[in-house]
Amino acid sequence: MVRIGFIRRATFTAILILLVEQSFALVLSGIIQNTKGEPLAYASIYIEELKTGTTSNINGNFRLNIPSGAYNLTFKYVGYESKRLRIELRGNKRLEVTLQERAVQLRSVTVRAGDEDPAYPIMRKTIAKAKYHLHQVDSYTGFVYTKGSGRIKDAPKFIEKQLKKEGMDSTTAFTSEALIELEYKRPNIYREHFIAYQQTGQDMGFDPTGYVFLNYYQQDLQGIISPLSPKAFNYYRYKYLGSFSDSIYTVNKIMVIPNAKGSNVLWGTLYIIEDYWSLHTIDLNTEASGVHVNLKVTFEHIEKDAWLPVNHVFKFWGKVFGVEFEGEYVATISDIDIKLNQELLSWVKEVPLEEEIPSRSKSSRSKKVEQLEISGNELNSKKLQEVLKEYDKKEKESEEGLDFLYDYTVKMDSVSEGWDSAFWEKNRSVPLTQYEEIGYRKLDSVAESKADSNEQNNFGWIGDDGKIRWKITDSLEVTFPISASFNSVDGAVLGVAPEMNLTMRNGNLLRVRPDVRWAFSRNTLLYKMNAGLFFGPKHRRGLIAATAGSFTEQFNGDHPISEFENSLTTLFLESNHMKLCQKDYFRLHFRKWISKSLFFDVEGTHAWRSQLENTTDFTFIKYHDREFISNVPANGELGNTGFENHTALLGKAKLTWVSGQKFIRKNGEILRLRRRGIALGMQFTAGQVSFEAEETAFYALELSANQKILLGGRGDFSYNIKAGTFLGDAPKVFIDYAHTMGNRAPFARRRPNERFRLLPYYEYSTGEYYINGMFNMEFNRLLITQVQFIRLSGLKENVFVNHLLTRESGYYTEVGYSLENILRLFKLEGAFSFDEDGIVSSGVLFGVSIDLDLSTDSRDF
Repeated sequence: MVRIGFIRRATFTAILILLVEQSFALVLSGIIQNTKGEPLAYASIYIEELKTGTTSNINGNFRLNIPSGAYNLTFKYVGYESKRLRIELRGNKRLEVTLQERAVQLRSVTVRAGDEDPAYPIMRKTIAKAKYHLHQVDSYTGFVYTKGSGRIKDAPKFIEKQLKKEGMDSTTAFTSEALIELEYKRPNIYREHFIAYQQTGQDMGFDPTGYVFLNYYQQDLQGIISPLSPKAFNYYRYKYLGSFSDSIYTVNKIMVIPNAKGSNVLWGTLYIIEDYWSLHTIDLNTEASGVHVNLKVTFEHIEKDAWLPVNHVFKFWGKVFGVEFEGEYVATISDIDIKLNQELLSWVKEVPLEEEIPSRSKSSRSKKVEQLEISGNELNSKKLQEVLKEYDKKEKESEEGLDFLYDYTVKMDSVSEGWDSAFWEKNRSVPLTQYEEIGYRKLDSVAESKADSNEQNNFGWIGDDGKIRWKITDSLEVTFPISASFNSVDGAVLGVAPEMNLTMRNGNLLRVRPDVRWAFSRNTLLYKMNAGLFFGPKHRRGLIAATAGSFTEQFNGDHPISEFENSLTTLFLESNHMKLCQKDYFRLHFRKWISKSLFFDVEGTHAWRSQLENTTDFTFIKYHDREFISNVPANGELGNTGFENHTALLGKAKLTWVSGQKFIRKNGEILRLRRRGIALGMQFTAGQVSFEAEETAFYALELSANQKILLGGRGDFSYNIKAGTFLGDAPKVFIDYAHTMGNRAPFARRRPNERFRLLPYYEYSTGEYYINGMFNMEFNRLLITQVQFIRLSGLKENVFVNHLLTRESGYYTEVGYSLENILRLFKLEGAFSFDEDGIVSSGVLFGVSIDLDLSTDSRDF
């Protein structure tokens, strides 16, 4: 039955393509240029009768396959007057279209001192009506052609040699093309059906349909504050640049100026249609980590007062690790069929916002969009906002009670990648450039050669994380990481930790990972077995896990220093910071999302814990003023942190509530997005310790809060706060004290609020009360990032403050400054600490700015 169904679908698709090719047999092509004869790259072409659009390529050339008939064509380019042509198409036709530069008229207004720019009344009206436009379209369908291409312009010699082996150089463009059937249903349901697809070279990691689907009236544009957001006046300034006529419409030209340029704001120009207060054209820019992005979107009048984006041009360029690159994605939509939201239209009549708005001072621009009084039975702006707010809330409700950003489904035809160059020549709406043509020829031959070699060696490979991987079956994969480390207790430690991942038919994942190591200095075998079942849908994923073994563990189970960091400091700086004990144990662990906002985590451990001593003083470099310190850490509260061997029964339960959870549905699967709300946690810990002569118990309670707050063009602020206390007597064993994430190594972590910078690891561990907080402000512009070319290189400046309060530490505080993304890779921090008696210490820390995990630490599931 499957085979018959496939044949039927393939036959139907072939017939459909044949009919399309026959009915669209005529070619309309040409070039778009200015009065100087210079080609206009990515100019917009729109055919009113077919509701079809396309763009010219970088050389100004365009091509359309359409049936014979009479058509009204509109040609547009930012900064030029639109041109309309009426043509009779009876055979193939080539046009030469010349566009005139546009003369922009300024409003005749009297500007007095203190008056606001004329752009502000226009923007307030547009922002007031943005949510109306957001819900205006009930559904639409159409076909989209996308073409993405990119090329390496320059690279260092050692990288250039490797690129040439891959068939890449400055004359070659990596290109991907697709013909996609699109469908949208209010409020956030998107469907993609790939009819045809081809690609040469590497995927550039960007899906162009993401911004084809993007509704530019949203407040948040994939992490960027929209200039049409009600909060926009906190992040942007606006300048009126004039207006012009486009057919029967008056279009206002508005410059968008961020208060501070950064990765979460835009700058450029908006074109807004008078009276409709809808978008006409977008020409905006942003940048992230030194990669500059330009987005041009052309809107067309489709039905009534509905203007939809029909042409998208997304260009990017930059330089990373000495590699200079550029690229672009073009998307053109055709055969658009829309259905307006009649329910909304019945609620909201056309809202004729006032033509004149009283002047406002700059200080009041960030207030709520003004409430404009409108006479008669029509809604005023305040009422409109109230209605749309309730409507928006209703639209977001789902059967699951989750807040979905979108519901996305993609379908690939089995024959979508089987079309030849003749098919693409007929159906490509944006002609290839010279670079793209070379790329298709050159990279196809390289791909064929690599495919032949891969067939001979497709069992094992090295993954991006450096681990050896085997794909046994589609559902079974095995990784084989090798670990190597050094510490003063075990000496050199070598081991392997093969991991098996078995994906079941119901989507559950079984993971098994034995970890076996040999401690050379102690002549001891260290081993443990982890087994875990990850179950349930991904947005409410749960885990049941068990671990058993005999292993060395840090006193602080949160691993304040990694094995990699400790190996470096021990061997090269003669500083053995890691403190270890022997643990023979059995552990059970359960965690699960019990609702969309509540996460429950519980574990229990039965362990035999033994004290260990240093067994080696080996180091590569000896310092006359240093020596290894004891494996018994110093602590201010507990004079002697050593302990007798004992049995411990430990339990821990934590409940976390997370606000502002957002979800997406992708191909029927619900996924939880990275949160932006606050996470509040409450953890209870209990333990019973048994010595030969006595048994003792302890209990502890901890509250926590952490969050990352996006501040638009100003930057990001994050914090991580914990407060706890032991209920009753302190634990008898130092391991069970509350330990703060300290650091005495000269290494900076990737995440700023993960640990203190200069705090001793165990000196301020406590068996009483504690409060610690870590606060970090990442600025888009502070000191050296005031210089634009430095800021656009991706460099980030941070200021951080860490604070600890215990009985022994008093008011301990760290203050520091960091530079991130130095040469796109490195991180440098400077910090000093002080308490009630003055400055305690200072230091400089070095790290990397990317998520690079070189640690071989063994962590339980």
